[in-house]
Amino acid sequence: MPQIANGVLSPAKNLCIQAANLSKATITILVDQKLTTISRKNIKQLNAINHLAKTNVKEAPDTRDDNII
Repeated sequence: MPQIANGVLSPAKNLCIQAANLSKATITILVDQKLTTISRKNIKQLNAINHLAKTNVKEAPDTRDDNII
């Protein structure tokens, strides 16, 4: 069974959801197959999300070595 991480989706008429199959098994998605359930959050969760959205997060330094091929 595929595992999906929790996330935050903004309301929209149409959503494009991409999924990666990291298993060796084939995943078949049928037309009109229900892929996910979206639920409303309670007030504490909404306040936490709102707080995180307004918090300035410093970008992590780029530690990639551009000389590696």
